[in-house]
Amino acid sequence: VQHITTGHVTPELVETTQRIKRNNQELENSRQTFNEMGISQFNDLKFSSGTFPNLVKLRFRVPVSVTIDNRPMQKTLESNSSKSFISMTNTGSQWKDAAGMWLKEDAFKEESEISIPCFWNYFQKHYLVATKQDVSNIKRPLYI
Repeated sequence: VQHITTGHVTPELVETTQRIKRNNQELENSRQTFNEMGISQFNDLKFSSGTFPNLVKLRFRVPVSVTIDNRPMQKTLESNSSKSFISMTNTGSQWKDAAGMWLKEDAFKEESEISIPCFWNYFQKHYLVATKQDVSNIKRPLYI
């Protein structure tokens, strides 16, 4: 390999729990470059207009140019799909719906039912995250 260059890393919407209008599938702040450590960060990724809370998955793509034996080649590298995450517009009024979607996705995944102990383990995990508690230093325990 004589030379490698990369273009911008861009996300692509792969899957969503709601139908997002085609003109709203564009994401703002979606073109990033690699830093000196080879990492590309998307800290402020947004849909171009508001959405209801929904689960989305993204895939990332980057064009790469490689020169091998004086022959240039161009390819687009593509990541696997991300884990599902919540996309929402208003953190105040939509938080309850978003939290419920996240708990359901995390606990049930592709299953239609899970055991009660398994559900309560997921519920406790989500409770600790929602109340911003450290698992090793619980200040507000969950009681039944």
